[in-house]
Amino acid sequence: TYLRPEPLPDRIFRARLRVIEGDRWTPELADQNTLRFQHRARDYRERINLIMRRSDLREPFEGSEILALDGNEEPGDLTLHFALYFDPYAELVSAADLRSILLEEITGQERKYFRNLTIDPNSLVIKEVSGTGDDIVGTSSSPLGGKDEVTVEIVTTARPPRKCEPLRLGYCRSVGYNVTTYPNFFGHGSLEEVEADLISFRELVDAECFRQAFDFICRLLQPPCEYRSIEEPTAGTVCRQYCQSFWAGCGERLPERLRRYLDCERFPESTGIQSCHSKPGCTGELQANAMSSRLCDGVADCADLSDENTCTFCAYGAISCGRSRACYARNARCDGKLDCPDGSDEKDCLSISPQVSFLTFPSPIVPFRPRFYSEGYAVFSEKGTTGKLCSVGMEGNEYVRNTVAESLCKALGYERVDYSEIRNDTEPNTSYVRVLDPRASEISFVRTQCQSKQSLYVACSHLECGVQSTLPASQNIGLSKMATPGDWPWHVALLRADTHVCDGTLVSKDWVLTTESCFQGQAKATWIAVFGAVRLSSNAPWTQRRRIIGMVKSPVEGSTAAMVRLETPVVYSDFVRPICLPDIPLKETIDRSDNNVTPTPHAEKYSTSSKGGKVTGRKLKEYRQYFEMPGEDELATDEYGDLNEAAKYVNQYSADFTDEQYHIPKAEAAVGLTHGRTTASSVPGGPSAYPLPANSPQTNNYISALNYISSSGVANVGAPGGVGFQQPTKLGKQSQWSNCNTLGWSRQRDHLQRVQLKLIDMSPCENISIATVNSMCAESAYHKQDCSEEEFAGSPVVCLLPSDRRWALVGISSWRIACAPNGIERPRMYDKITPNTPWIRDTISATVT
Repeated sequence: TYLRPEPLPDRIFRARLRVIEGDRWTPELADQNTLRFQHRARDYRERINLIMRRSDLREPFEGSEILALDGNEEPGDLTLHFALYFDPYAELVSAADLRSILLEEITGQERKYFRNLTIDPNSLVIKEVSGTGDDIVGTSSSPLGGKDEVTVEIVTTARPPRKCEPLRLGYCRSVGYNVTTYPNFFGHGSLEEVEADLISFRELVDAECFRQAFDFICRLLQPPCEYRSIEEPTAGTVCRQYCQSFWAGCGERLPERLRRYLDCERFPESTGIQSCHSKPGCTGELQANAMSSRLCDGVADCADLSDENTCTFCAYGAISCGRSRACYARNARCDGKLDCPDGSDEKDCLSISPQVSFLTFPSPIVPFRPRFYSEGYAVFSEKGTTGKLCSVGMEGNEYVRNTVAESLCKALGYERVDYSEIRNDTEPNTSYVRVLDPRASEISFVRTQCQSKQSLYVACSHLECGVQSTLPASQNIGLSKMATPGDWPWHVALLRADTHVCDGTLVSKDWVLTTESCFQGQAKATWIAVFGAVRLSSNAPWTQRRRIIGMVKSPVEGSTAAMVRLETPVVYSDFVRPICLPDIPLKETIDRSDNNVTPTPHAEKYSTSSKGGKVTGRKLKEYRQYFEMPGEDELATDEYGDLNEAAKYVNQYSADFTDEQYHIPKAEAAVGLTHGRTTASSVPGGPSAYPLPANSPQTNNYISALNYISSSGVANVGAPGGVGFQQPTKLGKQSQWSNCNTLGWSRQRDHLQRVQLKLIDMSPCENISIATVNSMCAESAYHKQDCSEEEFAGSPVVCLLPSDRRWALVGISSWRIACAPNGIERPRMYDKITPNTPWIRDTISATVT
């Protein structure tokens, strides 16, 4: 027991490189105690850390150290000496791997981290040292050379492939699974090594310092083996929040040698449904905290959905509908019958995934997509069976292949097809379907054996912004005051030291828009952004958490907006999506840079109608949640005098704001300019194509150059470039957003809820606060405040785009807005987002990798 081997030391690589342009060596840099050396060393250390943390070696990488900066006054080249540290248990690392990663950054066409420096690639030298003794000293200023040039060649053997094996450790037999893999998270490579070291871990469990200590320790000693067909097995991990809870209870009892293994930074934040193992016993905690009313209430509160899938309305093994008190059998998925109230069980029956196993393992617990894949094989689901789309009938018919690909991308919420091709399928035990008749006007599928084992592979791009993808596209379901999961997928809760203090809005994978007032006067603290939550005290399975690592303030005069950077990008899903920005890009109808893109046919469906005894056939564009809306000629009656589908759609959404007593202003109208003529209606609030921001993930590449229209319906096209803005009239009548909402949190129920707003003149707000040139004023749309919601600083004002069912971010609150009793309602003042959109787009595009 007491002759256990000591843990392996860190793997240390010592390296040097020479900067020939962009930086110069001065004698002051030779002294490591000078402020100049410390600043320069910190800059280079951060650059190197970013390179490694964005590489394939980010898991074993532990950090870097600048050893020395030396050189000669003539020619002034600066030589950088540094060390790289790696975890010996995480992954095999070699000097050749490090050299290729650094050379890719040094010699690449688009350098990200050495952008303003020119480095001699021949000067790069990397060698591994033993890590014991005085091989490397952090305060030494001597360059690499001399005896270090004479090194012993280190022969490394490749790590044997990980494999699954039965869980044979008797102590952990009741953990809940029976297959594990080695090495585990403590570096044990076999059962014998685990048993020899087990007493230390049993002491932690016996200390009862953490209720779930047994589950936590066993999942690290005997991690579950996760296996997906053609890929190497992986060890299932625990979530960082689970580790932090264990550390809070047992941290003081941890032996010194175990602390490095239980560093919570090694474990991932939750990235979506079942991405890592969260703390168990959720339902027991709800009951212990007097929250039994949350059990079986239709809203997920537990990461494993145990508060909803053990209810009387759910049979054993059933799938929860996710947004209601209903479940359905696994073989009822995509069977043509609506089992969920919102029809989610018939949603995304044709999707995209790199492998079928990505959708089937682990077994889904809700019908929604846990993450969006922008490229992969076309995958179908039918009555619980999941498989791929065989290429039979599409090999020599590019038109059919492109049509199927575009229909698939649009149905999944993407604007463009990058490419589609036929690929060999190596995934075993796969079911297939094929196109029944490629020449038919309506595409349908039938089961097949697919002897060729070739499948359709599709790559999509430009994910639609501002879309509530959990809501059914074919039904106009109203939004309740109390938010349900997926209603506002771009809403973010910002926590400082686990305390909710602000809100924000997701604008890209890496950036959240909020207000700088959240961070004023705050000492250094850990900030966490929580995505996909409608209850702050719960931990829904689709909730994602990210650490905030930086902030950029708005340069716009009078604006308090700020963008905060996430440590790692979010994973887009049905519950986490970006919002649209409200600006109007002044650009041509088609970006000149995209002229070389091969056009693909737009998806159409063939509809037959029978009226007056006459059967006719006509092709209809699918509008669903797509960007394009019909023009003035289409938004009218059909040949029988009835409103067509698009007109009914627009009328349905304008019906909520027809009450004249509230004087809710009409939506802003936009006019598309194509070769000097308008292509959309000039009536305010009429149909038009509304743009998305350029140079950001939400941009689509066939946006028309648009222009606001005044309340009189006359477009102001006399400005330079043919586009300008109509000045407000003296009466204050100008184009405004309509169907706007802000989001707050209920005090009693800890639940996200919406407040319907209408935008008004600035004069009422000037009496309550100091307005700036960037301020906007709003009030409750129906003057009904029940004093139950409270808006946090950074909460958004989102308005429905005039052209379709997408939402845009129009404003943010600078300070906390408390509720007011009935009869003394006060107007609300927000910061405009439109003047900030160029800065937002530039910030996003500068960090797109």
